[in-house]
Amino acid sequence: ESGQERAMQQRQAARLKGAFRAAGLPVMPSESHIVPLLVGDAAKAREFSNRLLYDHNIYVTAINYPTVDTGTERLRFTPTPRHTDAMITELVDILVPMFNEAGIRKSA
Repeated sequence: ESGQERAMQQRQAARLKGAFRAAGLPVMPSESHIVPLLVGDAAKAREFSNRLLYDHNIYVTAINYPTVDTGTERLRFTPTPRHTDAMITELVDILVPMFNEAGIRKSA
C-alpha cells in the first residue's frame, strides 16, 4: 500500500542504469526496475552470472535464448530499495574488469 518502496526501487534502478552508462557498460534501454546489461554471448552471460555469485556473493540472472534472441544475451539486474549506492559502486567496480577482459564495452 505504501508507494515509498516503489519510489526507492525506481530511484535505485535509475542510479544503477546511470552508473552503468557512466562506466561505459552496455546497459540496455528499460523503463522498468529491471536493468539489463548486454553481454551478447550465452556462455559469457552464464560465466559472468556464476562469477558474480561464487566470487562476490551477488545473485544476477543470465538471460539467454530462447528467452531473448541469440546475440542479445544479457544479465538482468533487479535493484531493490535495500541496495545502497555503495553496493552499486562496488558492483560497477566488479563488472568493468570482467567486461574489459571479455572485450565487451560501450553502452548499447
